[in-house]
Amino acid sequence: MSDTEISRRLGISAHTVRDHLKKAFDKTGTNSRGRLLRLL
Repeated sequence: MSDTEISRRLGISAHTVRDHLKKAFDKTGTNSRGRLLRLL
């Protein structure tokens, strides 16, 4: 899903979605959703 779709579903802003993704990328040493998914 896109950031906008996720934000609508969760009732948060797209900016908040991007912030959470950035934190997940930093913690896992990844830099894309695809790599994050492969890691998980």
